[in-house]
Amino acid sequence: ERSLIRATAADASDQVGGVGISVSGEQTPASLTLRQSTIVGNRLCGVLLLGATGDLDQLRVEGTLEQLADRRYGIGVHAEPRGSLPAKLTLRRSLVTDNRLAGVFLADASGELEGVHVSATRSQPADRTLGAGLVVNSLTTLVSTLQVRDSLFSDNRRAGIEIWRAA
Repeated sequence: ERSLIRATAADASDQVGGVGISVSGEQTPASLTLRQSTIVGNRLCGVLLLGATGDLDQLRVEGTLEQLADRRYGIGVHAEPRGSLPAKLTLRRSLVTDNRLAGVFLADASGELEGVHVSATRSQPADRTLGAGLVVNSLTTLVSTLQVRDSLFSDNRRAGIEIWRAA
């Protein structure tokens, strides 16, 4: 609660990473509860949930940059399964702004957004793709699900919300 995660550096040897918060399940699910916090100026991903559940409220996720190694990503908040462990994101009363590729990205994951403002998402520099406020994607046979209430998506490059093969 009331934490600041800022300017996490990439690995010096290969320039990969720089994630602000990474929560990863291995054999058992992992979870994160975070309130009234700021995640700013990190690389690759501001908040990364892999096979994990995130309950996030009153966050400011801002200025996530691409990783240095390949100039890709820069996602504000990202959730995806890890092996057989599902991912679920609940994001409330938060601002996700000035990120790359996607403000919020759900890949084969479920999500609930309420009272969220996602703005000013830009393309990733490597290939100038995306720049969407919210991306929901089912890459496997798993189905991504999403509920959005009382939220605003503004000034994003490609789309406010982009959904590929999701329910």
